Amino acid sequence: MQRIRYLFALKSILVPITALAMLIWAFKRTNGGGPIFQQESTISGSKKTWIFMSSLNSVLGNFAPLTVNIPDFTRYAAGPRYQYIQLLIIPLAFSFFAFVGIVVTSASKTIYGGDYIWDPMQLMSLWDNRAATFLSAFSLALATLGTNISANSISAANDFTALYPQLINMRRGQILVSFIGGWCLVVCCLNFWLLN
Repeated sequence: MQRIRYLFALKSILVPITALAMLIWAFKRTNGGGPIFQQESTISGSKKTWIFMSSLNSVLGNFAPLTVNIPDFTRYAAGPRYQYIQLLIIPLAFSFFAFVGIVVTSASKTIYGGDYIWDPMQLMSLWDNRAATFLSAFSLALATLGTNISANSISAANDFTALYPQLINMRRGQILVSFIGGWCLVVCCLNFWLLN
């Protein structure tokens, strides 16, 4: 963890700045965020309730892995109270980035016409500023890498370390996770390739 702390420090600075820049860009280019915010609800009654519950379940399902992994994140913290910071940060960060995604997607329809562009890589390919495209793509790659290392690799390595501490340390646990994940990825790709 200590060796890659600079990666997480860079991620914690660069990714929110990039998201905030994209949010400002979207609001400035559309004077208010685009057509999603002008839409009115077309459903009501029990259908609206079930859609709300489904959406709530989706959001909680997104929060759950990181919430369950809070002990893995705070294992090496200076004190036990640092785990409570995560309970506040996770919902705020997820809500902020979800809001940025909605605003930028809504702005894409106004700026570029056609359908909403939900894929950030597709949206970035339409920009005419190569520096902004590079910085945003680098930030997205850094966010993906950092999130997968912290949410998947470190927590799984901690679990393997707890299973057999005499043989498996954090480094061996992460190598084991990489091999298992790589093997599953190869099997899934072969399965997809053979079925199509």
